[in-house]
Amino acid sequence: MKSKAVLIVIFVFSMMLIQAQNQEEKKIKYSNITEWGLLGSPSERFISFEGTTVNGFAIDGHNLGIGLGLGLGGDVDDDVNIYCPIFINYRYYFNPLKPFTPHINVAFGGISKERAMGIYSTLTTGFRSRKFSLSSGFFFQAYETEIQYFNDEGDYTNKNEWKFPWGIMIKVGFSF
Repeated sequence: MKSKAVLIVIFVFSMMLIQAQNQEEKKIKYSNITEWGLLGSPSERFISFEGTTVNGFAIDGHNLGIGLGLGLGGDVDDDVNIYCPIFINYRYYFNPLKPFTPHINVAFGGISKERAMGIYSTLTTGFRSRKFSLSSGFFFQAYETEIQYFNDEGDYTNKNEWKFPWGIMIKVGFSF
């Protein structure tokens, strides 16, 4: 009985080694994704134009990188703001070797505004056709900002207020 168990273990282990030798070696490649798009939320009165670039590495369909962006826009009630998101990005291509493949994308990090710091996150899906990419999904930001107003005594003063813009985004770009 013990000899049969040992033979089965040797057989299974041998099959695993043969299978491992037949698989291609996974290669690590440089990955760059550059996208531009619109972010908007009618309920939050928020609209913005944003460009981001993500540099990192790709193994099969898994892309992981650090992203940096530049955005122009914000609350419709406020002046136009310039902001800079810095984030970690994960993107998965379902069929990475094919010229047309769908993907999912998650980004999470921080956002720097003129007088504020906060949270930046996105969850998108889309496709890549050769080097061209199209993504759409949701975004969420949270940051504390300084608001100037007249108080009850009629003096001009400042107060801090948290804002939570969220909504839908659509981006086009290139993947290398």
